[in-house]
Amino acid sequence: MSERGGSGPYPPSVAALTRRAGSRHFAGSKAATTRKETDIMHRITKADLEGAVRALNLATGQPPEPYTREADGALTHHPGNYHLSGAYGGWQVEQMHPSGGVTRALGGGYIPKRELYSLICAMVEGVRAKPAAEEVKP
Repeated sequence: MSERGGSGPYPPSVAALTRRAGSRHFAGSKAATTRKETDIMHRITKADLEGAVRALNLATGQPPEPYTREADGALTHHPGNYHLSGAYGGWQVEQMHPSGGVTRALGGGYIPKRELYSLICAMVEGVRAKPAAEEVKP
C-alpha cells in the first residue's frame, strides 16, 4: 500500500489517512526514533482526534465539515458528517442528522481523548474492512 492510500476499491488505511492529517502515532510516520522516546506514551491531542475524525469522514464518504457558509451568510449543515464534541473534560463523536440535530456515533458519552482516539481508529478500520468481508461471503 502506498503513502497516498489504498489499492483498488478499498479506501486508504487509518494510518495513511491520519499521517496525512499530521498524526505522529503510526508506524512509518516521523514518530519517536530512539529507544528512550519509544518507551514513553505520547499524549493524544485535540489535533490527533480531529485527524482521526477526518479519516472517519473520508473512509465513510461523508463531508469533512459539519457546516458550510453560503454566499448570503446562511449556514448549511451536512447530514452524515462526523465531528467532535467536548464537555466535562471529555470528548465524543457526533453524527449530523438530516434535520440538523446530532446523535452520539460511538455511544456512551464524554470520554478521555486516548480512549476516544482508539474507538475512532477501530471504527475506521471496521469501515475499511467491510467491503473485504462482504466479498468473502459464500
